[in-house]
Amino acid sequence: RQGQDVEFTTVNGDDPILLEGTITMRRFVRGECNNDGQVNLADALCSLNWLFFGGRTPCVAALNSNGDTRVNIADPVSLLSYLFSGGDAPGAPFPACAASSLSADQGFGCVSFSCQ
Repeated sequence: RQGQDVEFTTVNGDDPILLEGTITMRRFVRGECNNDGQVNLADALCSLNWLFFGGRTPCVAALNSNGDTRVNIADPVSLLSYLFSGGDAPGAPFPACAASSLSADQGFGCVSFSCQ
């Protein structure tokens, strides 16, 4: 959360670590998994690759296509519905690149994202 302390739990199950400082949320486009400047089928496939095969993405927050509090199978399904079936468009930040105000997105993080 921007401007607030953040608690992280270590991978090996040790006690949580409290880090003090400020998190600045990068600007990104929701649904834009591969950061190629377009939201399309390749982004849904990128998201599925990240979810099931350990693929990479520069911005996990961008995978949260449906804007809920989780990145899961519902996100690429939501994106595919928007692209091919007239489903709801991803929420902000979409279609323009911007920072998200959702605390879940801030928790997911965004290592890098180039707004094109």
